[in-house]
Order: sequence, then C-alpha cells, then structure tokens
Amino acid sequence: ANQDGGKLQSSIIDTMVSDALDDDEFAEPLDWLASEVRALWTPRIVPRIAAPPDPLDFVRAHVMMSVPCIVTHGMDGSEWSTARAWTLESLVERMGDAEVSINVTPDGLGDASTLLLVPDPTGRV
Repeated sequence: ANQDGGKLQSSIIDTMVSDALDDDEFAEPLDWLASEVRALWTPRIVPRIAAPPDPLDFVRAHVMMSVPCIVTHGMDGSEWSTARAWTLESLVERMGDAEVSINVTPDGLGDASTLLLVPDPTGRV
C-alpha cells in the first residue's frame, strides 16, 4: 500500500510540474531561473584548445556561454612575430609620454578590471 501511495504521489507531482510549466505565470520565473543557473555554471574541467579558435565559434562556445578555456599555441603564427619583440623598453621608446589605458584582471575577473600603475624606466609612475 505504501508503494502505491508513493507512485500516486509521484504522479500527482509530475502533473503539478507539467501544469506549472504550461502556466504562463511560471514561464518568466522559470526562464529567469534557467538563465541564472547557466550564468553560475562552471565546468569541472576547463577545455584546452590546441590552436586559435574560429572567432565566431569562440564567441558562441565560450564568450556568450561564459565557459572558460585555455588556448595553447595561440601565438605561434607569423602574425604574432612582432609581439615577441615587445619589451618594456621598446614600448616606452615607441609610445614616449603618451597616456595608455590598460585593463588588468589579476584575479581573473574580466568584468572587474583593476588599475595597475607601471613605473616608466626612470621609476616614475
């Protein structure tokens, strides 16, 4: 009898959930809840991408979904050969006294940049 009562209770709950999903009153709160769950979801294993991804695929799979990834060999191409030559001295020589804005995320929070004061070669900040 107890087992039949459990099946009846499960059936009633299934019906209530089904009715709630069909009810417009619950559609917006359930959409909001689903959005919040997606925003808080973090994978247990961060995927590695072996080469620079296609920009559109990257935006769809990682940026829009807030899914982290590690891009390995991302700067191996010839288009990055100039970046290898960058040094603090060469940048100071090229930029001179120009004011440059830099966003730094030392804690990994890309939407919460931190001000970083970098001294010039003379030690001025």
